[in-house]
Amino acid sequence: SIFEVEVSVQYRPAEGGRFVAFLQDITERKQAEQYQLSLVAILNATPDFVGFANAKNTNVIYINPAGRKMIGIGGEEDVTRLKIADLHPEWTNQLFLDEIIPTAVRDGVWTGECAFLSQEGREIPVAMVLLAHKSPTGEVERFSTISRDITERKQTDAARAALETQLRE
Repeated sequence: SIFEVEVSVQYRPAEGGRFVAFLQDITERKQAEQYQLSLVAILNATPDFVGFANAKNTNVIYINPAGRKMIGIGGEEDVTRLKIADLHPEWTNQLFLDEIIPTAVRDGVWTGECAFLSQEGREIPVAMVLLAHKSPTGEVERFSTISRDITERKQTDAARAALETQLRE
């Protein structure tokens, strides 16, 4: 069979001028790398906001291209200078403190609606899933989110409600 190997060769003059080679089967590592590349491709291709943040200091670690576009952050801009609270309006930050974080820590996940804040100050309503990632000892190490912009749905709901009110009148 054919498989990938990592090779290390050393010349050992003290042993009569011999070459010694070490070979290691790296098939599993290469498969893991391919799997990881597939996951990164999904993160980069999804139209939803995907982000990760450090649980201890709430610093943002990563925001995918769609998330950057949603809130108006350039592709080259360093997001690690941001905190979770920098990405949300005050009412959502309060929701994070009162409900989102405690629920995610307790249950591992929180699902609901909140909002992001664009760099121009515009609120972007989103359907959010927030996951708490725990260490083997049970300590929350980071949070991740997948959030979908529901602006159009909110506008449609508001228009429908206004129409229903007009029809009742």
